[in-house]
Amino acid sequence: MRVRKRQSRRTSTKLKEGIKKKASAHRKKEKKMAKKDVTWRSRSKKDPGIPSNFPYKAKILEEIEAKKMKDLEERELAKQQRLEARKAAKEQGVDAMDEDMIEDDENGLAALVESAQQAAAEYEGTPSNDADVRDDELDVIDYNIDFYGEDVEGESELEKSRKAYDKIFKSVIDASDVILYVLDARDPEGTRSRKVEEAVLQSQGKRLILILNKVDLIPPHVLEQWLNYLKSSFPTIPLRASSGAVNGTSFNRKLSQTTTASALLESLKTYSNNSNLKRSIVVGVIGYPNVGKSSVINALLARRGGQSKA
Repeated sequence: MRVRKRQSRRTSTKLKEGIKKKASAHRKKEKKMAKKDVTWRSRSKKDPGIPSNFPYKAKILEEIEAKKMKDLEERELAKQQRLEARKAAKEQGVDAMDEDMIEDDENGLAALVESAQQAAAEYEGTPSNDADVRDDELDVIDYNIDFYGEDVEGESELEKSRKAYDKIFKSVIDASDVILYVLDARDPEGTRSRKVEEAVLQSQGKRLILILNKVDLIPPHVLEQWLNYLKSSFPTIPLRASSGAVNGTSFNRKLSQTTTASALLESLKTYSNNSNLKRSIVVGVIGYPNVGKSSVINALLARRGGQSKA
């Protein structure tokens, strides 16, 4: 039997060069396609900076530095104003209604529920100076407001609508002792206006309270972070004004509609006792559309046993 020789691995130069060319072309094509692929690249374009040979580079750098310093001063001034507003609110007793809300505990949600019950117990045992605050003192007052007033020729519908809402807003602020600013817990900053807060603070003797509504729609840790952030500016009370959808996803089940509404009502009663007013306090409810203003009013009316309508 004849044994075959091992096959030689020698190849022609033409075949070798052909393989090299195809491999080089493939790598070139892959590199070109990678440059066009945007999945891995950052969308933010890098600032190339100012060229060294630019004649006005020093002047531009000075302007940039001056702008940075100006922005820093504006932020510091705004921070100082917020601290002063908070300090003034503390001196006037606004934080009295917020002290029993959230305590530093391992379970923040359990602390909220416990604080609501504690506020109710403290209120029942606390004598007032003049007379006890009755539930029937919390009434809904319907103000007749002339929305548009006198028509001015040449004004657009948008301008008329804006003026009408401005008039309603000013009427609510002037008539109220306590302003409940309702925010959507899913987007508190998106449903919040600094100009509205400034307008309330500029009115003498007004108390502003942030109501974080729809707390059943966000996770517990997100709720605690938002409460800590908002409380640094104004007293903030979490609220579940409505029962929500039956089949919808719900968080914070311990914060029920009854518990949170009771906590808000007891806070208003505590403020009424501390304010030494010889009349019933007037509470105004403001906020963006669809944040739950009517639900807040209905929740307060339901807790006092009145007819629930807004």
